[in-house]
Amino acid sequence: MSTETNANEEQGLSTKLKVGIFLIPFVFAWFTLKNGVSTQARVISFVWMFIVLGSAGNSQSENPARQSASNSSSSAKVEIMQVNPSSLFRAYENNEIKADNTYKNQYVKMTGRIDDIGKDIMDNMYVTIKAGDFFGIQVFFNDEDAGRVSNLSKGSSITVVCKVTGLMMNVLCDDAAIM
Repeated sequence: MSTETNANEEQGLSTKLKVGIFLIPFVFAWFTLKNGVSTQARVISFVWMFIVLGSAGNSQSENPARQSASNSSSSAKVEIMQVNPSSLFRAYENNEIKADNTYKNQYVKMTGRIDDIGKDIMDNMYVTIKAGDFFGIQVFFNDEDAGRVSNLSKGSSITVVCKVTGLMMNVLCDDAAIM
């Protein structure tokens, strides 16, 4: 075979590309579209991308407020901490490390006034509960709650059970259920 023929043959996947496809499939699948990458490599990268994206979109809620009475007897009981939004925010404002030790990855139940309703840059629905002068508690909802969240109004009262995930200007809570 000539050198020219070898240059036109399809390439397999390099080790870097394999690692990239595994860790960041949607970015690296795009790289397999360049000339010279084998059809098998393209198929593998895109199948893996769809598997990863599919599993990310179907995350199951662990919120104890969503669990039915029949499920509660078979699974471990998760404690829900009752907290005031202002108290939760002040705890993070005063000492983030201590607040994380107390609240992070814990489910809390709180009632407060809705300050904002919207979507973030990843199209995730949220409600911000007033808790400080400028910032508050940003509560994220699953797609299944779109109907209930769309009926909310700024300034109205809301009671939620959600999982505290930490501080990023607002105190962030995930996996919320409206009570």
